[in-house]
Amino acid sequence: MAASKFAEDTNMTAIYVKELVENGYFEADDEDGNVYGLDKDLKKININCYVILTEQKKGIYYSDFIDNDYMNEDGTCDYNIPNKLTNGFKIEMYDALDNNKISYDSGKKWWTKNDVILKAIIPEDAKPIKKIEWYEGYNNIPLEDNGENLTVTTTSVLQQNYTAKVTDKEGNILTARVRIYIDKIAPNFYGSDAKNVNDKWEKNEINYSVKAYDNESDLYGYKEIGKNETCPTTKSSYQKDKNISFESNGTKNICVIDNVGNTSKKYFDITHIDNLAPRCIWKVYTNNNEEKDFMNLSWTNNTRRIELTCQDTSATELSGQSGCTSDSKKTWIINSGTTNDSNNYIFTIKDNVGNKTDCTKIINLKVDKEGPTCVSSGGSSNWTNSNVTITGTCTGDSGVGCGNQTTVSKTYKNETNLTNQSPGIIYDKLGNSTVCPSDQTIKIDKTPPVGSWSVKNNKVTLTCSDTGSYQSGIKSGTYTWTLTSSPVTLSNKCVDNAGNVSNNSKVAKYVQTDCKTRSQCHCSAYKSCQNASCGCESYNSCSSAGCASYGTSTCTVLTTAQNCNALNGGHGGGGTTGTINGGNMVCNYPCSKCTSYNRSPVCGCASYNSCQNAACGCESYYAADDCSCEEWNYAWQFVLN
Repeated sequence: MAASKFAEDTNMTAIYVKELVENGYFEADDEDGNVYGLDKDLKKININCYVILTEQKKGIYYSDFIDNDYMNEDGTCDYNIPNKLTNGFKIEMYDALDNNKISYDSGKKWWTKNDVILKAIIPEDAKPIKKIEWYEGYNNIPLEDNGENLTVTTTSVLQQNYTAKVTDKEGNILTARVRIYIDKIAPNFYGSDAKNVNDKWEKNEINYSVKAYDNESDLYGYKEIGKNETCPTTKSSYQKDKNISFESNGTKNICVIDNVGNTSKKYFDITHIDNLAPRCIWKVYTNNNEEKDFMNLSWTNNTRRIELTCQDTSATELSGQSGCTSDSKKTWIINSGTTNDSNNYIFTIKDNVGNKTDCTKIINLKVDKEGPTCVSSGGSSNWTNSNVTITGTCTGDSGVGCGNQTTVSKTYKNETNLTNQSPGIIYDKLGNSTVCPSDQTIKIDKTPPVGSWSVKNNKVTLTCSDTGSYQSGIKSGTYTWTLTSSPVTLSNKCVDNAGNVSNNSKVAKYVQTDCKTRSQCHCSAYKSCQNASCGCESYNSCSSAGCASYGTSTCTVLTTAQNCNALNGGHGGGGTTGTINGGNMVCNYPCSKCTSYNRSPVCGCASYNSCQNAACGCESYYAADDCSCEEWNYAWQFVLN
């Protein structure tokens, strides 16, 4: 009933259920204006966008419910469907540019970019018509004639209901309604996109969500184009995903298109994409001086320093790089040892978005801070009597090489016995020095050995000895001869371990040694000397006490306040008894102890050089003729000249 009443009041022959509620002809089932029904399975469904068709026959309205939902996702009902479904009077829409019929499209719906021609489709049974009227909304559009077609134009956007009202030959009024959607406005970008789309550094690419909109036919898609390109007008050229990836810096052109083909283009400056790895900057310094050509370095014994730094700078006006991290640098200092090999220096640098570069550089630093290798030679643990020269020889250098003078020497000329001796210092070509090893022994003995002779019985011995501060020792030692004839010449060499030689020679012969008996002894040099078996019993020249009687067992001595024992050195004997005689000491000595009367006050033989009383062992006289022996002892001894 509500639909018939609505049709009677409005002459509309096709309406949505929702329109009955909105115009007060039907009460909604909830406060949101929804009307519910049941489907074939008796499930509750929303029927707001179900169509009701009405038809008037002989003044009576008949209604027909179209069981099909035309609700859009946003809850609105799809316009112009009721007009399309009607069996009676309807309006058809055509594109004014190409005269193609406008039909519903799931993408653009009823929207069109061009002006629209409306055509009133009048049923045959209503013709001829008496009158046709067109309304824009509720406003009548004055026409010069009863035209069945109406051209609708706009310069921008048009969303409007148009109604055609026809009076047929019998006076019946037929009404049809359509809604026109014309969109001639290009989509827009949001104002926030007027600035750069990125202010934070990103690695490799920036994923940007295009901020654009279209309030009419809605935005369809997005596309990045070249700098001098124009936006394409076919929607198939665009992607609906509004996320666009920028992989390089620079000015980017983005096109958007709406559902009817209107396009817009915007320029964006992309400045914070860093997809470039940082660069390795190598420098080499000798002390603090930078080498100009560090790929051809010369040898040095100074400190060399390798510095690796990171460089991450822009290459073009709109492109840039995020900069190196603070730890993207490395220093190698070579201040000791020897570096001669070509070393591969490796370090990884990175920028602030994570781009990395493995820096590698082969550099032959040629730093030589070590002296050459020296071998000492020339010494010996064996003795010699010659000068000794020890030598240090440069046998190699791991760096710059041995110097121009490859040897150093030291000569020893004096007698010595030394160990741990070094020949000196050698140098390489840069002046690095090495003290040659102190591993040489020097033994020099230039003093000849000494020969010593001795005789015992019939044997003569030559004993060699090595004397001096530095003795190498005797190589040939002791020589012995058994003597069988006289005279005989004896000789031999003494040789020490250093090769020094001394020549030794002696003559050996027999000699008479003693008188067997003394039949006559002449002591002519004594004033008062009596022969008493070659003994002097009394001496007029005896001093002080004198030797009154030497036939007795003692002789006495008068001395001054001395102990008798103190007289030992004068006569070879020690006092045995003594008494004090005034200020003198009287000492009694056994004659057997009086072994020398050589001007000795002991026995008072002041004028006898080496003469002793026979009882005390007088063996010789001052003059050979003083005592002659008629018979001699023929026991022979060997003596050496």
